Amino acid sequence: MSTFLIFGWNFPSRAGSELTFVGGQQAHGFHVGRVLAKRGHKVIALCLRTPTAPAHEVLEGIEIHRFGRYEIKEKISEKVRTNLECLKCEVKLAVQIIESERPDFAISWQTPDRPVAFFLSKMYGIPFVATAHGLTGVGPLLINFINKIVEKKANLYHLLRMTHLIPDMLVLRRADLVETVSEWSKKQLIDYCGIDCKKIFVTGNGVDIERYKFCEEKEDSIVVLGALLPHKRVDMAIRILKQQGIG
Repeated sequence: MSTFLIFGWNFPSRAGSELTFVGGQQAHGFHVGRVLAKRGHKVIALCLRTPTAPAHEVLEGIEIHRFGRYEIKEKISEKVRTNLECLKCEVKLAVQIIESERPDFAISWQTPDRPVAFFLSKMYGIPFVATAHGLTGVGPLLINFINKIVEKKANLYHLLRMTHLIPDMLVLRRADLVETVSEWSKKQLIDYCGIDCKKIFVTGNGVDIERYKFCEEKEDSIVVLGALLPHKRVDMAIRILKQQGIG
C-alpha cells in the first residue's frame, strides 16, 4: 500500500447526500483519488476551504484537509492577496502532513498550487505526478493575450493569467510523470510544452459503472457533461444535429 498526497486548489465537498463539483479538472482529480483509494492505497488531499465545507472530512476513501478560507473578491489586488494568503496556509499544512505521513507520491493537477506541490515534492524527495487536463500551453495563451491587446480588451487579469501559467509549464516539463485525459491532450502537451512523450500516460474520463448500470432499453438521446463554455462548441453540435434531423 502506498500513500498519495494530492494537491488540488479545488476539491469536491458534500452538500447533503450529494457531492458538488465546480469543474472538469476537479472531477477528474477526484476520480483518480477515488480509484487509488478503492485499490487500498491511502489518499490524502489538500484543497481550499470554502465557507460551506468543513476543514476536514473523508469522501469515498479520500481524507481531505482544507486550508485557508477562500472568498470571492472583486478587485484584482484583493484576489492576488487572497491567493497568496491561501498558498501560505497550504504550504504550512502540506509540510505538516508530509513530515507526519511520509507520502510515496505527490499529485497535482491545478494551478496555482502545482508549482508549490512540485517544490515541496523535490524538497522532500517525493516522486511528482502532474495531471494536465485540457492544457494548451503558454504559446496559444500568449497569442490570445496579444489579440486582447489589439482589440483593446486586455486587462491586468489577462496578464496575470498568462504569467502565472509560465512556471506551471516549467513544472510540467520537469515532473517525473505527466497524467492526462486523452490522446488529444497528450499531443498538446508534446507539441506546445515540449514534454517527453515517454513521461505521459493517459487516464481517460469515465463513468462509474458501479453507480450507473448499462441498459438496453433507452431513448435515443445525447448527454453533454461539462461547463457550457464557448470553446466547447456545444452550439455547433446542436446545429449539426438539427441539420441531420436529430432533435
